[in-house]
Amino acid sequence: MTTTPLTSTSPNTDEYEVKCIAFFGDDRSILMQNANGPCPLLALANALILRNAISLPKRAIAMGKATFSDLVEILSNKALDDGGERGRSADIEALV
Repeated sequence: MTTTPLTSTSPNTDEYEVKCIAFFGDDRSILMQNANGPCPLLALANALILRNAISLPKRAIAMGKATFSDLVEILSNKALDDGGERGRSADIEALV
């Protein structure tokens, strides 16, 4: 019996295409969905990008793609920065 290797025809779910758009006269780099279905992390990231609250790493913009790790890091840093000292608990401090 012979087996054939499994191949994936779906896009890499760990990477998101970066697209530059004009938004109220400013250029913004947003993330594009890589698979069908809702993606609340992308929606949150793109909303914050459009509000100029976060930006993608220059490396991601230059390469035209961002990784899931990039996305989680950016959103985590934003959440921790916005929380300030009052938002930090001993559990968060232990993880940082």
